[in-house]
Amino acid sequence: MYKKIKLSVLALSLVFSSLYAQHYTSSPYSYYGLGEISNALSGQSTGMGYTSAASSNAGNINFFNPASYQGLSIQSFLFDVSISSKQSIYKQNNQSFSVNNTNLQYIAAGFKGTNFWAASFGVMPYSSMGYDISISDTVGTTDKYERYLGEGGLNKVYFGNSFRIHKSLWVGINASYYFGSLEKRFTRNVSDSAYSTLVRYETNTKISGYRIDYGFQSNFSLGTTKITIGGVYESTAKLKGYRTEDGFVTFSNNGITNSEVFVAETGRENKKTTDIPQKIAAGLSLNFNDKITVTGDYSLQNWSNALFLGETSVNYSQYSKISAGLEYIPKITSYKYREIIRYRLGAYTSNGYITLPDKNNAMVQPVSFGVTAGIGLPMKASFGGMNLSFEAGKTNVGAQGLSETYFMFHANLSLRDIWFIKRKYN
Repeated sequence: MYKKIKLSVLALSLVFSSLYAQHYTSSPYSYYGLGEISNALSGQSTGMGYTSAASSNAGNINFFNPASYQGLSIQSFLFDVSISSKQSIYKQNNQSFSVNNTNLQYIAAGFKGTNFWAASFGVMPYSSMGYDISISDTVGTTDKYERYLGEGGLNKVYFGNSFRIHKSLWVGINASYYFGSLEKRFTRNVSDSAYSTLVRYETNTKISGYRIDYGFQSNFSLGTTKITIGGVYESTAKLKGYRTEDGFVTFSNNGITNSEVFVAETGRENKKTTDIPQKIAAGLSLNFNDKITVTGDYSLQNWSNALFLGETSVNYSQYSKISAGLEYIPKITSYKYREIIRYRLGAYTSNGYITLPDKNNAMVQPVSFGVTAGIGLPMKASFGGMNLSFEAGKTNVGAQGLSETYFMFHANLSLRDIWFIKRKYN
């Protein structure tokens, strides 16, 4: 057993160090705040409209609600990994461009040692920043060019425990550590036939801090209907931000060039506080005759007064999300493979945590809506299973603002092994 623990931890460390060193996104929405917030959830939840507050499954780790770890199989170890590929098409003012990104969504492991205790740990991205915006203009004989570049993001490492308080009540707690960096670069070049001015400004912000999340799930039955009510509370995270700034300006007039630093102190370091505000979520799951499961979630997170590097951001707003899901399995106790495949559908709508200018420069929240479809493919009992899902959605900023149409493919693999049992041989 101890060898398996060492191998699992080593696998997590190697994959994490190689794949989480960079965040891959190409979204202009990531310009603001902490970047684009990740939607990483379990393979089951992804195919069911991202519903997860009241979900638990022996074959997937639902790290959004730590109480759900009680749903893992007794005396077993589960290794869970997920990747996704996203194709985005952005449109504004009759112009469009498309980008594609493939990312590791998460790596997690969970085990249930007793009927009353289970645990999980893992790593995943929390946010990603990646944009390259260029603006050029000519007025008379003067040319103006601006370029905005950003990259980086935050990662999250968590360790959680779940406890069975009563046969119908589970509670859980996750302790998470956030870390990462955000790099931004700005260049402006103004020139005509006689002179030119080049401005370069760069910031590198390293962010780290802790957060505690709590969850519960209550299970009961009405006839052949199994009902689960779930709730999650994520506390406010006060993250420390260390920002280094460098700024230069270069003047050229009739062939004579001068440069100077316009930041008071080159490479100065600012220690500021960055918030991730508290979040609440509630969910309901209804299972009918072990065939059909219907789920629904609502979550709310008020970013309006959150601090970003010590200041309240004018671009922050209140985030909310509503999602619903459906899963169908023909016959859960069957020995026929086709009858134990799980089929999933889902839908969601959400308001972004930032505000962006529309065509009239009025600040509005991006509104997203999407649909999901997935399938759960079981493997041998001792191995786990695979979840595949497809997602299509759209994000709009006002009537004529920037819009994004996106398509995502998710692949999740769960590997399971039996622990804590001494095998007997004749």
